[in-house]
Amino acid sequence: MNTNLFRARLDAAFLVPFLTRGGNYLYRADEPVNLDDLLLDVVDSDEEWRRVGRLGMSYLYNQVSTADVTLALFEWDGPVVPARGTLYLANFGLPKAFIVTRSRLGPHRVVAAYRHLGAFDMVPLCVESMLAHGAEWYPEELFDELPARTYNRRPDLLPRQLLLDGYRAFVERVLGEPEPALVEAYFESTYAEEQLPVPAPAPAS
Repeated sequence: MNTNLFRARLDAAFLVPFLTRGGNYLYRADEPVNLDDLLLDVVDSDEEWRRVGRLGMSYLYNQVSTADVTLALFEWDGPVVPARGTLYLANFGLPKAFIVTRSRLGPHRVVAAYRHLGAFDMVPLCVESMLAHGAEWYPEELFDELPARTYNRRPDLLPRQLLLDGYRAFVERVLGEPEPALVEAYFESTYAEEQLPVPAPAPAS
């Protein structure tokens, strides 16, 4: 697997800064960036294809990922089992961190990036703007309808109020009129926090 080519292509997709906070920039792509396609495009041997066949896309992901953080899980009711989506933060050995979504209908999409890996205040800026502006600012929406259940795995990075305000903005944008009381009641009945342990910082050497 040509990991250098993967990282070069991923980095090159996020060169346009469009939001700033505290001297840092949030970068977006001009079109959707399919993480699965990027990974498959750099497989360079028959043996690796056989490993992908046995182990799935997770094999390729593990070759390039240096860390990831699940931010939130979304569920929608389905005819047999719930459909699920994920929002997470990923590092791939580059100076940028990448915000990735997996919708209920599609593959893993890289939606934004920012420099300075520890600048977690860029995460709420991205999610807030995705919910409020959607495809006007980004290549695609975070989701096409409010989830039946939202599980916030990192409320320290995505405060509850930010998600509530974002859901209100999403509904107002999609429906064309505000429904704040209804959205808040819906949010209260479908939102839960399931915070994961936050990794301790590495001891100083």
